[in-house]
Amino acid sequence: MTPEMSAKPLGSFIYETVYQVSAKSVIGRAPMGRQGRFGKYGETKRFARLRQSGLRQPISMGPKAGSELLKWTRMESHHRDIHIREGLFSDEKFLRQLSEKVFSIYGPYQEMVACWLKMDTTITLVALMRGRPAGFIMFGSLKEAQEVPVRAEILAIAVEPAMQGMGIGQMLLRKIEEKAIGAGEKRIYLHTAVGNMAARQLFAKNSYRPTEMKPHFYPRGQDALLMLKEIE
Repeated sequence: MTPEMSAKPLGSFIYETVYQVSAKSVIGRAPMGRQGRFGKYGETKRFARLRQSGLRQPISMGPKAGSELLKWTRMESHHRDIHIREGLFSDEKFLRQLSEKVFSIYGPYQEMVACWLKMDTTITLVALMRGRPAGFIMFGSLKEAQEVPVRAEILAIAVEPAMQGMGIGQMLLRKIEEKAIGAGEKRIYLHTAVGNMAARQLFAKNSYRPTEMKPHFYPRGQDALLMLKEIE
């Protein structure tokens, strides 16, 4: 699910799903059918497959120009205070709490992110602002058939509402893209709610483009956009 601003599934963000990822190789499947994540090929079955894969071992200018300069200066200051690290099992409480804040309008993602955190098939990064957790991103993939192309997806991305607009979401996206490139991936998918304009703007700004609309994709009935970025 995916949003920095309100919650994405992949747009805050949900950016979502259940996968079998390895940090070195990410393999997956073609886009799901129209029955949604909780339908025939949806989140529930992916979640079951992920659980079966096993747990990881505990691991003088004008006023407008002046305003833009001030905004840029503040952004640079914030960036110096932001650090991104690998997710830890001790992050579970934070992931649950933030998911409850930003994803609950879409479904029970606090339970899913807690499970994903414990899987060796998911990559999790956590953003710290002055040493305190401020956001996270989760990345994974699923291989359902060998004949389908490689699929890598941002499962979830979220930023604390009080810390949105500081560039944290964009930094998380860039870091996870670096991980994907290092794993040999050529493209990244994500899902975001059609009505989550803040998330859609963030993704568009970072060169993700919509490829398909998924009606009633989320467990609470919202439609989603499947988005794609070429990273090769």
